[in-house]
Amino acid sequence: MNVKLLLILLITNLLYGCSQQRVQQLHFVSQGQPVKFRAAGEDLLVDHAGQLFRYNQKLLVVTAMRAEDLQAQYNQITAVQQLAELQQGLRIYWLTLKPDSFFSLFPLLQNNPELLNVEPDIALQRARPDPVSRQSKNAAPWDIPSKAFSLPEPLFCATPDKTVRVAIIDDGFNFQQPGFTGAHIALEYDADGHRLGQAPEKSWDYHGTKVASVIAAQKNASGEQGLAPDSELIAISQKSSWASSLVLAFSVAKMMKADVINCSWGLSYMPETLALLIADISQQPQQPQIVLAGGNKPEDACTYNVMSQLPQVLTIGARVPEGKVANFSVRGLCVAVFAPYYVKMIHRADAGYFSGTSSSAAIVSGVLARAKACGVPMTVAGLAKLWPQ
Repeated sequence: MNVKLLLILLITNLLYGCSQQRVQQLHFVSQGQPVKFRAAGEDLLVDHAGQLFRYNQKLLVVTAMRAEDLQAQYNQITAVQQLAELQQGLRIYWLTLKPDSFFSLFPLLQNNPELLNVEPDIALQRARPDPVSRQSKNAAPWDIPSKAFSLPEPLFCATPDKTVRVAIIDDGFNFQQPGFTGAHIALEYDADGHRLGQAPEKSWDYHGTKVASVIAAQKNASGEQGLAPDSELIAISQKSSWASSLVLAFSVAKMMKADVINCSWGLSYMPETLALLIADISQQPQQPQIVLAGGNKPEDACTYNVMSQLPQVLTIGARVPEGKVANFSVRGLCVAVFAPYYVKMIHRADAGYFSGTSSSAAIVSGVLARAKACGVPMTVAGLAKLWPQ
């Protein structure tokens, strides 16, 4: 083989390598900010800051196209599943692709004017739901009754005028506990498995049960109960943190016409599809209120949990009885309300406790549900007055 041919082969391989490197990158815009991912392994992407995300070779798109038309246009797409429907005839689709077509198809879809948004389905980072701070372990527990939170009794009204639906998107729910005997469970759904019904899979899948108890536990022998025990619960299990599962979970809450939606994760990246769906949900006739536990780290919520930046979301921090921000809680301009935390659970033989901003968010969700059931308008300013700083 002569030197000229060797040189040609070398240049060709170099060009091919560079081409492959370009193909293994994703460039798009989410929430008005440029996003760059590159492959960092068989199922990993890394962003510009070096943070790793799992990806599953699937894509999320927003379009008015019919599913069959979209699939027919690209032979690399093997399945199209609708996850949500938005206003103006828009839909969020979840695309399954042929092997090894993920990076090559992505720019082709981006150049399609009929697709308003294209982004990868990635596993988002979640923060721990409960703090591990000494303060939360030593603080005096506050029982569930409203008097423990310096709330009026009866809370807003003696008898609610209407039934309110509360959707809880969380890890799992055990409604076999005595506290839920007689509770109104409108729906149980598994957003990861895309199926009706749910159940805690592991011993630590208790978080959703605690949130549900604060909101809707039924009255026990001592007269203790949740803040809005007449609510209808929509229990949506979502453990994986895949963007597609989060979109489906909120879509189910929307279809069930939830009045209040409670969620408890820390997101380091906000998918545009999820942001569009949350904005759409907020415009529903019942004006749903979306309550987010800000996170258990004493940092700016705007950066620690980027979902807190959405104007449709009420981000909740935690406060101590004296009114100061709890030492483990997020803080900053993205926090709408600082509410009590560290709740003593009722209907539990082991007298368990529920702490962190997740318990604060559950309290706020219960208060909002009760206010709506009683026909009492409740604004952020009104909530802040309940627990002044």
